[in-house]
Order: sequence, then structure tokens, then C-alpha cells
Amino acid sequence: MDLFARLRQRADLSVPLTHPSNWGLPAEGLPGQVIWVWPEMAFGFLYNIQTLARMLGRDWNAAMPSNDWQIVHFFGFDNSFYHALLYPAVYAEVFSHWTPQVRYHVNEFYLLDGQKFSTSRRHAVWGKEVLGPKTVDVVRLHLGLTRPEGERTNFTLDALRRTENEVFQGIWLNWLAMLHREIKQDFGGCVPDAGDWAPTDRAFFARIEMHRAGMERAYSDDGFSVRRAAVQACDFVRDCVIYRQAQDYAVARRLYPARTRTSLALQTTAAAILAHTLAPLMPRFANTLARGIDGVSTETWPTSVRRLAPGTIFDLGPVLAFYAKSEILNDQRAYELPEPRPEVRGNQSR
Repeated sequence: MDLFARLRQRADLSVPLTHPSNWGLPAEGLPGQVIWVWPEMAFGFLYNIQTLARMLGRDWNAAMPSNDWQIVHFFGFDNSFYHALLYPAVYAEVFSHWTPQVRYHVNEFYLLDGQKFSTSRRHAVWGKEVLGPKTVDVVRLHLGLTRPEGERTNFTLDALRRTENEVFQGIWLNWLAMLHREIKQDFGGCVPDAGDWAPTDRAFFARIEMHRAGMERAYSDDGFSVRRAAVQACDFVRDCVIYRQAQDYAVARRLYPARTRTSLALQTTAAAILAHTLAPLMPRFANTLARGIDGVSTETWPTSVRRLAPGTIFDLGPVLAFYAKSEILNDQRAYELPEPRPEVRGNQSR
């Protein structure tokens, strides 16, 4: 908004659409000139909408954009001029009939140990050093928690390890492991029917719905925030742990089993909703968790919270086994440029 306000104060604003180069789309009638990449991208978006239409069986036409189209741009703060000002201006010049509806989701710069990422200075994190089948979603969770949405934020490997060890392993998987053990031990790996409900049980069931609705808002166009979704997920799991810790299951199993059934049934529902709502943020973990709960799929979004039916198979053994061992590095190699591999010839290398 500040950029837009300052540019409006100018008496005149001219932007060249072509420039001298031998790489790019040639500008007709201007030998040695190519179309500047940013206007090219503006029309590339419309072409991609038309391409998507072919896949969906729709009649969207890049040459005739419609007022019912909703375009959503995700970009870094340094590209604000192009997305928020140049594109609408170019569209207005070409399509007099079209008033583009565009939403903008902008993020600030992400730093590494307080400084800009720089491969030339060997100041970078190499994906292959921290990403693996077991860690890719932990990295996604951590990046979500530290995403620079409204201000610059900072990445460190130590903070990533804390997210994995203290949050994902120490809280998330620990809660799921205890829930899996109780369901398997007392109910043969199937969801029990609820028994007696206490006020705390009703409050927790309402909290599950609050989480579902909150995640829906965080993913929506109006309230989009990956960071809010990540924080919301962490807060929800902590609430599940607090709810569980309020009952001594060793005693409850013997003295008031009806309450125990309710508590465990509600926690299985919470685990199912967690799988649903984490699919956009942590797809591999969400899918693995969902496969352990019969009838749960991450392909659809839950419009409300419904308790899992009694007798539903609940087996989290595979997800717990898969994520049992960390793969995040415990040294600094992720900061360093990979060393060239030696050339191997027979039994000799150099």
C-alpha cells in the first residue's frame, strides 16, 4: 500500500516493455529486442488458466478473460511492484472489458543465521542435506512456524532440530504413541464407543471443531497464513496432550471405565481431524497418519467434526515406526557447498 501510494504521487510513470537481448521472446517490429520477462509472465498466467481449463473441461480463454475469474498471487515482498501494479496496468491496457479480481499474499525476506542466504558465500542450506522421507514434513512444519509473512524472520539448523526433537518427536509422536498403545491394549486396536461425558469432554470436543475451523480459515483466501496454520496445529496437539494428562488411565481403567472410553474415543477423533487438516502443510505425515485410521482420507476437507464410529480400526503402528528415527543432521554440513566427488577409474581415484 505504501509503494502504491508513493507511485501515485508521481506525475508520470513509464515502464519499458522490451529491451535489447538475444534471449527471450522476440518483440515484433523491434529487431534485437525481446519482451521484458515481467509482462511476459502476466500473460503467461492467463495462458496457464486456459491450459487448466482444458484439463477441467471448461471454456476459459486467455484472450477473453472473464470478470468471474479470481487470481491469487503468492510472491516475495521484492516483487510487489510487478504483481500488484504492473500486471493490473498491463491487463487494463489490453482488456478494456475486464476488471481483474486479484488477491495478494506476500512474504518478507527469510534470513539464515541473521544474514541473507548466499550460495556464493557458502551461506546456504542445501536441501539434500536436511530433506529425506522422514524429515521433509518436519522441515515444512518448521518453515511454516518461522515463515516471514509480515516481517523478516530467521532460520537456524538448531531451531529446526528443536522443532523435530521437542515438538514433532517429543509432543506429537509421543501423544500418538500413548493413544495407540491404549487403544490396542484395551480395545484391540478399534475405536471404543463413548461412555459418560464430563464437561471437560464436551469442551474438548468443541476444541476439535475450533481447530478444524481455524485451519480452514488459515488456508482460505481471506485469511491465508501458513504460519497461523502451523502454530494452530502445534497448539491443538498440545491441547490434546493436556486433555489426556488430566486423567490417570491406570486408575480410570479400573474405577470409571466409561469415562476412559469417552476420552479415548475423542482423542481418536482428534487424531483423524489432525490428519485431515495437516494435509496441505505436511502431506506425507498426514497421509501416513490417515492410513492408520480406517475410513479417513486426506483427499477431502471435513466440513464439520464427527466422532469416529465405534469399531473403527485405529492402528498407528506404521506411522510411529516410520518416524521413529530422526534424519536431521547433527553437524554443520547443510551450510556448506557440496565438495566435488572424486573421479573414479577402476581401483584408482583422484
